[in-house]
Amino acid sequence: MTIEKQEAVLGYMSIEYAKPHEIEYKVNAILQNLNDEKWQNLSLDNQAEALSTGLAELWKVHPFREGNTRTTITFICQFADSKELPLDRTLFEQNAAYLRSALVAATAIFPDGDFRKPEYLLRIVKDSLERGL
Repeated sequence: MTIEKQEAVLGYMSIEYAKPHEIEYKVNAILQNLNDEKWQNLSLDNQAEALSTGLAELWKVHPFREGNTRTTITFICQFADSKELPLDRTLFEQNAAYLRSALVAATAIFPDGDFRKPEYLLRIVKDSLERGL
């Protein structure tokens, strides 16, 4: 069983989400990487890059079959709190459509090529961190 959702920002193609039997393994690996990071030793730029990368990877696994974007964003905000990273959640709430499109753009890898554009997600995550200070 695969999940497909036509994405306007991809010319109505769908992201290739994880297969159901891959979800647990992939989520555990992503969470391990996020938890292993020395967050307080990173510059703001590096915090934003590591957090946006983890967010995109987790979102693409699509562990929450319904409400995945909202749930993944809520999770990453709680994760940031646990690591004392001051995210301004209102930026995400007020720009939900942009954030979802940024997640799509950050994860656009297909068999015929890597079309990722992570800079949009990185920008909103960095802005959220800066505003949280």
